[in-house]
Amino acid sequence: MFDLFGALFFVVALAPEPKIPVEYQEAWATIPLRYRQLVTRVDLADHPGRAYRAELRVEVPRKVRASALVHEVMHVAMYATPELERGWERTFWRDSRPLGWPQSKYGATNYREDFAEAAEELHENGCLNEPLNAVPSREAFLRERVFRAEELPTLPFGPCRR
Repeated sequence: MFDLFGALFFVVALAPEPKIPVEYQEAWATIPLRYRQLVTRVDLADHPGRAYRAELRVEVPRKVRASALVHEVMHVAMYATPELERGWERTFWRDSRPLGWPQSKYGATNYREDFAEAAEELHENGCLNEPLNAVPSREAFLRERVFRAEELPTLPFGPCRR
């Protein structure tokens, strides 16, 4: 346990004292506290990652990929905030298809992955890969409803558009 507000436990099966990869500790510290507090537990696993709605817990890969922690915690944020989930689905999805520009093929599979991929990308890079005049804008939604400006990386040259 390395978070003063509790609720986070990394568990490694059969290990008397789990060794928490420093990359996960560093990534955890960058996630806004209000989302960290929602997570009941984080386990290391032998798969890419998973979030559990009923328990509000996440699993991240043993082979460290720090952004996976952000991605899975964003699932928990959505699960714990029904109005956020409804808002994202209504704004960016119609008939089980994405509107606009999901951040990845995986994000285009369903609205929950779309949200987690977009939130992970914005958290990591401070911008999303979408046209400047995108309507609807995933970046604008996340900046208005999910992240505060001080919680995102500072971009040295203004908004990024790839």
